[in-house]
Amino acid sequence: MRIEINKNQQEDNFQDHVSSVIRIAKKTADSGLREFTYHKPEDTGKCFHHLVEAVEETTEGTVLERQFRPNDWVEGIIYFEIK
Repeated sequence: MRIEINKNQQEDNFQDHVSSVIRIAKKTADSGLREFTYHKPEDTGKCFHHLVEAVEETTEGTVLERQFRPNDWVEGIIYFEIK
């Protein structure tokens, strides 16, 4: 059995996740909140840290990965903070 990986589809998925995080950040900020979560994507072929870096770069540092807090660690979740 041969498995093919579509690199273009993975990049499209990655960009979709970046856009989704930014949309969620905007809605969160509009509602007066400063923190939100996002599930770690598995369909991008990249580590979730690349997603965090892309969001931080695209938003010019206004949406960042939140600092770790011992009581809110959940596997598969990325915690974001709006500056």
